[in-house]
Amino acid sequence: PRPGARRRHEREAPTRRRGRRGGARARRARNAPAADATRRLSQRRGAGEDGAVRPSGSRHVALVVHPERSAARDLADRAASWWEAAGYTVSRARADEASVGGEKPLDFAISLGGDGTMLRTVQLTFGRLVPVLGVNLGTLGYLTEVEPPFLETAFERLVSGDFALEERMMLEVTLRRAGPGADPQRYVGLNEA
Repeated sequence: PRPGARRRHEREAPTRRRGRRGGARARRARNAPAADATRRLSQRRGAGEDGAVRPSGSRHVALVVHPERSAARDLADRAASWWEAAGYTVSRARADEASVGGEKPLDFAISLGGDGTMLRTVQLTFGRLVPVLGVNLGTLGYLTEVEPPFLETAFERLVSGDFALEERMMLEVTLRRAGPGADPQRYVGLNEA
């Protein structure tokens, strides 16, 4: 385990939030660069003096759900109810779909599944400058930090601005094949190649 890390069963409450801005995951700030990233996101979204994130106009959340886990679908229902009660429009997508949220701006994207669903959510939202929060329904949970019992607490912290962003490098590759009619193919990767 990482130094200072606790086992999943020892967690009393979620202490880190992961999301993405370009190629970033939200995480509780422990250093100045992460705090600066939070400040930039808050300024972009119009945070108030209390630091709470005030989404600029759209109030739109995307839920990306593991395509085969019934627990993920049940959790998506719970998540959608919370966000709708908070005044947000909710879009749902299975992790195996081609896009999420249409062309509308997103305030947050929520990944409901395991690390694979988190990676797919990052790919679906690449370039949209939206934080991604991973909710762990998998076995490893290396990329997804929030456990289902703490879902609403994590959402409250997102809306209040109580999170920081952790920048992550991403790889974007375009494959061009020789020959007539060969369209270039674009691939985006985080934590994988």
